[in-house]
Amino acid sequence: MRCHRTRRKDADLVADAVTDAGLGLGLTAAARDWLVGAERAGRADQDYSAVLSHILHTATKGPQRCT
Repeated sequence: MRCHRTRRKDADLVADAVTDAGLGLGLTAAARDWLVGAERAGRADQDYSAVLSHILHTATKGPQRCT
């Protein structure tokens, strides 16, 4: 099992390559942000369910949208 720290480093490499090429990958940046958030929350050595749990937990604390 690869830890989030390694996945985040992979995401950093992709983001750097995309930036160097003058391109943009918004979803890749969002996924990297989720991995960084999970890492900062102490979940770096857990599996993807920890990232999903982190996303759901932080989403419920974020700004509420009117629909």
